[in-house]
Amino acid sequence: MLRRVAGAVLGPLARELTGGQPRILFYHRFSPAGFRALRPVDFEAQLAFIRRHFRPVPLTRIVEALAGGEPLPRRAVALTVDDGYRDFVEHAWPLLERYEVPATLYVASRFAAGEMWLWFDRLRYVCEQAATPTLAITDPSAPAVYPLATPADRERTWDRLATRCLTLATAAREALIAHAAEVGEVAVPATAPAPFAAAPFAELARLDPALVEIGAHTRTHPILSCCEDAEVHEEVAGSVQELAAALGRPIRSFCYPNGRPEDFDARAVAAVAFAGCSSATASTGMFVPPGADRYALPRFGAAGELPTFRHELDGLTYLQSRLSGRRIDPVPGEIAGRGVGRSPP
Repeated sequence: MLRRVAGAVLGPLARELTGGQPRILFYHRFSPAGFRALRPVDFEAQLAFIRRHFRPVPLTRIVEALAGGEPLPRRAVALTVDDGYRDFVEHAWPLLERYEVPATLYVASRFAAGEMWLWFDRLRYVCEQAATPTLAITDPSAPAVYPLATPADRERTWDRLATRCLTLATAAREALIAHAAEVGEVAVPATAPAPFAAAPFAELARLDPALVEIGAHTRTHPILSCCEDAEVHEEVAGSVQELAAALGRPIRSFCYPNGRPEDFDARAVAAVAFAGCSSATASTGMFVPPGADRYALPRFGAAGELPTFRHELDGLTYLQSRLSGRRIDPVPGEIAGRGVGRSPP
């Protein structure tokens, strides 16, 4: 209640004070069920709020302004969505089209091609489907006995193992997931079940390019700072090339998987520039400052609760951080918050 009242009273003032600083929002999943996903009814409320009080712009407008192009309107906001799940096409796209709000959809190219499903979803599937009361992990990457007795136990076990995987090279991560599947007696399907399915290239190609820009999000969603040099290049340049070939349109935007400062490095930034992209986004930070690095653009996750969403988008959280002298990153990473970008590991 206090946040709602504060937002109604102070929100317009905060919007005015911070109106010269563009915002970049990020999303992941959309589902009427709402678990680790934003409900379409809540997304519609957010779009209505953006339309009333902000100026939605394509991400490319922010990038062009940073490069010395046409200045942005005050209260500019760009929407981005990570990964390329099919629920974007089912639930988010119709609302973006209705409200005429542009968005950038970052797609993992092999995921969209139907050649694999995302590693954190495979790990979640193992934790959800395991027939054993525990996961007795002997793999040196994460040795422990993880409880599975209740749904909450399974969720916590997934969080712990997924967080550990963020620090592993690709081969070690895949070995850990395979080991968890073996000890949990789970046969992981070769293709993603419906709840974890990608939007295929054919559906992505039908999205109106005037409203939805397709950006690259690597081929398989590894943590780039954990990759070997050749793998960094293959994941970045490969995703740009595969998406461009499949969709018949240039790919100019990139998003670092997970996107915390420790999740990408100078090699990744160089690979993005080499691939021909004009920008790349991270998953931490708040508003875009003047002179921001186009290859490490700050974003913050859209909160599921409308009062919190308004509080952060209006600029109240930002102003509070400035007044208190401490930095506030509403979303320090994306893995555990997959869906609406909350709940850091």
